[in-house]
Amino acid sequence: MVLARGGLVDLLVREATPIGKPDSLAQIREAGGQIHTSTEIATAAFQEDEIELSLTSGERLNCSLAIVQIGFLSAKETFERLALVLNDDGSIAVDPYFETSRQGIFAVGDVHGDIKLIAVAWAEGIQAAIHAFKEITSPYWLNEKRLKDHKIALIGEKIARAASKARHP
Repeated sequence: MVLARGGLVDLLVREATPIGKPDSLAQIREAGGQIHTSTEIATAAFQEDEIELSLTSGERLNCSLAIVQIGFLSAKETFERLALVLNDDGSIAVDPYFETSRQGIFAVGDVHGDIKLIAVAWAEGIQAAIHAFKEITSPYWLNEKRLKDHKIALIGEKIARAASKARHP
């Protein structure tokens, strides 16, 4: 889409042979896009109005926008190495705030959810960013998540006490 609107595209691929959809790769090549293989971004820095990328291949690229797609397959080994609690299907277990079992690590999109749609991942990402921001900017005792969880715990305790009284009048 960028190429069709007169923009330039440089596609960076870790593998020696791109594993993307062949017709998409052909469209990129035919429209004048560059496909760089066996390379990754080593560093990225702002240079005035552009982003300067240093690649592991030694090349340097300047761009006004970078879109990162890590891939379609989740890295279960990475999740395990980070000691994240996983669901039975290998996806990451998250709480209602998209936080994983490790405080400060959030997961959105395909790595935790049943709905594999980019629109869902975007929406979850926004919500997770809001919760992460609140987590790092609020005093721990005012943190919305802790307050809500504490209220739920208090309600649970009240219900348990009431049930106990009902059984043992």
